[in-house]
Amino acid sequence: MATAGLALFHALRYSPPARDRLRPGARNRHSALTRRMAMKKSLFTLLKLVIAMAALLGGAVQAQQYPTKPVRLVVPFPPGGGTDGAARSISGGLGEALGQPVIVENRPGAGGMVAWSQVSRAAPDGYTLVMIANNLHLYRLMQAKFDFDPDASFVPVAALVSVPMVLAGSKKLAADSLRELIATGKNSPEKLNFGHPGSGGPHHLAYGRFSGETGVVFTLVPYKGTGPLMNDLIGGQIDVAFLPLSAARPHIESGRLKNYGVAAPRRSDLAPEMPTLAENGGPAFDASYWFAIAAPKGTQQPIIDRLGAEINKLIAAPSVRESLFKQGFEPMLATPEQTAKALVEEIKKWSRPIADHRIRVE
Repeated sequence: MATAGLALFHALRYSPPARDRLRPGARNRHSALTRRMAMKKSLFTLLKLVIAMAALLGGAVQAQQYPTKPVRLVVPFPPGGGTDGAARSISGGLGEALGQPVIVENRPGAGGMVAWSQVSRAAPDGYTLVMIANNLHLYRLMQAKFDFDPDASFVPVAALVSVPMVLAGSKKLAADSLRELIATGKNSPEKLNFGHPGSGGPHHLAYGRFSGETGVVFTLVPYKGTGPLMNDLIGGQIDVAFLPLSAARPHIESGRLKNYGVAAPRRSDLAPEMPTLAENGGPAFDASYWFAIAAPKGTQQPIIDRLGAEINKLIAAPSVRESLFKQGFEPMLATPEQTAKALVEEIKKWSRPIADHRIRVE
C-alpha cells in the first residue's frame, strides 16, 4: 500500500512532456527561451526607467531655463480696482527678476469665476499665473456651481496682500459703543439692518461669524458693490456693515461713520490708532480677506519655488510695501507651503458660519 501511494505521489508531480524527455535538447531550448523572455522583461523595465529619468531631467532643464517668454498674470477683477493695483505693484519687479515681462491680464466676471475657470485649463508650464482669493475654496461650501475643481486646479505660489475690515455704523444709530450695539441686537432681533455687497462674500461671512459669536440678529440687506453700500451707510439708510478699513477710515475720522472695531486679532498697521473688536468688548476673530498668486496644478515645483521666492523678495522691499499700504493693503509674506496651509485654515474658520447661516452664493 505504501509502495502504491509513493508511486501515485511521483505520478502527480510535474514532469516534462514525454516528447521532451525523449529529446534531451528540448530542455536546453526551453531554458534559452526563458532567459530571452527574462532579458526582454528587464530591458523593458530599464527602458521605462530611462524614459522616466529623461522626463525628470527634461523638466529640470526646463525649470532652469524658465522663463523664455512673457508670463501672464490673470487678475479676476476690472482694471483700476484695488486688487488690480496690488497685482501691478509686483508685476514690473517680478518681470525684471525673471528676465521676461509679466503682463497683467484682467478677466473680471462672476466674482472671479471667469478668470479661475480659464486658468484652470491653462498649461501648467509657469507662463500663466492667477490671483486667487482666500474664499475660493469656500464656494463649494456655499453650493456654488463650478466647471472646474478649485481644490485640484491650482497650486499656491505666494500670498500677496490682506484687507482688514472694520465694523462701521451709521451716525444716526443710538449705540455709541460696540457693547451697546450688541445689546440692541440681542434685545431687539432684526430691528437693525446689516448691509453687505454680495452673498457669500467676505462682508457676508464676517456677519455670520459676528452673529454666531455674539448672538445678535440683524436684517440682511444685500447690495451690488461696496460703493452703493457705503453711500447708504453714510446716509443712514442702513445701520451697520463690515467695510474695508482703508475705505471706511476717512469717513470714521470725519465723523460720518461710527467705528465699532477692527475685525482682526491685532491692530492694523493701516490704522494703528483704531482698536479691535475684542478691545472694544466684542469677539476676537479675523475677518480680513486676502489674495494670493497661484499657478495651474502640475506646474513644476522648481518653478513654483522660484516664483514664490521672487514675489516674497518684492513684497519685502520697502518701496513695494509702501505702495501696497497706500492702496489700503497689508503686505503678506508666505512660502507656497504656508500659503497652501493658510487656504486650508480658511475652510476650518468659515465652515461653521456658512452652515449656521446657510450662506449661499447667488
